[in-house]
Amino acid sequence: MKAKEYMQQAFFLDKRINSLVRQVSNLWDQATSVSQVMSDMPHNPSKSTSKLEDRMVDIVDLTDEIKGQAERLKILRKEMMGVVAEIPDPEYQLILQERYFEMLTWEDIACDINRSVRSAQLLHGKALEAVQEILDKK
Repeated sequence: MKAKEYMQQAFFLDKRINSLVRQVSNLWDQATSVSQVMSDMPHNPSKSTSKLEDRMVDIVDLTDEIKGQAERLKILRKEMMGVVAEIPDPEYQLILQERYFEMLTWEDIACDINRSVRSAQLLHGKALEAVQEILDKK
C-alpha cells in the first residue's frame, strides 16, 4: 500500500462512520414521526411487524456497525500514530498529524509551520516518502 493511501484510511473510515451516524439519525426521525392514517378499510392481519419495529431493528444494526467501525478506527489511528512517531523529522510528524488526524487545510498547516502553502505541500510529499520507507520495512 502506498503511503498516501495508508494515511488516508482513517479519513475515509471516519467519513463512513459519520455517514452511518446520519443514517441512524434519519431512522430515529422516521421512527418518531407520527403519521397515522384513519381509514375504515380493513388492514392486513398477517402483517407481523410495524414500521416502528423495522426502524428500531435498523437502528440497532447500524449502531452495532458504528461501534465496530469506531473500534477499527481507534486501532488504525493508534497504528498510524506509531508510524508517524517513527519519522525522525518533527516537522514531517507535525504535517502528517495535522493533515491526517486533525484534517486541517493546507493554509492552516502552512501557518502552523510558518511556511508557504506550496512549501508545506512539498514537505508533505517528503513526509509521505518517510512513511513509505517505514511501511516498506514492515
